[in-house]
This record gives sequence, C-alpha cells and structure tokens, in this order.
Amino acid sequence: ETTLSPLPGRIPRPGSDGEAAARPRLPYRIPVEGRLLVGVGEISDGGVHSRGLTFAARPQARIVAPARGRVAYAAPFRSYGHVVILDHGRGWSRVVTDLATLNVTRGQLVERGALLGRAAGSDPEVTVELRRQGRPVPVAQLIGG
Repeated sequence: ETTLSPLPGRIPRPGSDGEAAARPRLPYRIPVEGRLLVGVGEISDGGVHSRGLTFAARPQARIVAPARGRVAYAAPFRSYGHVVILDHGRGWSRVVTDLATLNVTRGQLVERGALLGRAAGSDPEVTVELRRQGRPVPVAQLIGG
C-alpha cells in the first residue's frame, strides 16, 4: 500500500487565515422572508439566466441587509424599483432589487439585519444577488439562519 508524504506546514482549512478575509461571513442571511420563486441559473420565460434569488414576499415586508456593508447605491433603477447595492469590501457586494421604499442612503454603513426598506404593497417580488468583482456568485451553499 502506498501513502503520500505529508507536506510541510499547516493543513489549510476552509475559513482559515486569508481565505476567511477573502469571502463574506457565513451563513448568508436572506434579506426578506418569502417563498423562493426563482433560483440562480434558472431560465426565465424570456430565456434569461437568473443571476440571483427571487422571493415572493408579503406586502410591505421588511427587507434587511444580508451582511454588514456600505451602501454604494440606493435609488430607483429602470424597472427594478428601488435598488440597494451593498459594498462589503474585498470585491464582495450584494444587490437587492424591487424595494418599494428605502430606509438607507448612499454612503451609509449598515449592520447585518439593518432595515434597507420595504417591499411593495401588492404581490411583491424581491431579488438578491451576491457578487464578487462584479460577477454573480451562486449563494445556495451559503444560505443559513
């Protein structure tokens, strides 16, 4: 039976040293309570791949910050209602769309769970994307309480 010789140094573990600093804190917090309608990578009726998670929320549901970050953008954007982009540093950001009202302003530092705004009054759908260097990152393996 053949075995491999150990390499010098510590065995790297997920979440240790530099790796922990290079990714957001886990678990990932969903910004709104609701039923998942569309997952990352699903194809819409229009043939577009989803880059985030879309939730059916209660009317006027609270939409909160998934993690601590600085508000890089908080304003209406095209047909997406009010949009909030949180900059978490080190290339990580989150985009939350379809807010009916905003409780944050550009440049504001928010803590995890802070109120970003509220969902619409009827049939609201809220979408969230996790991004690294501007590119969407699948969040399914990061979801927790």
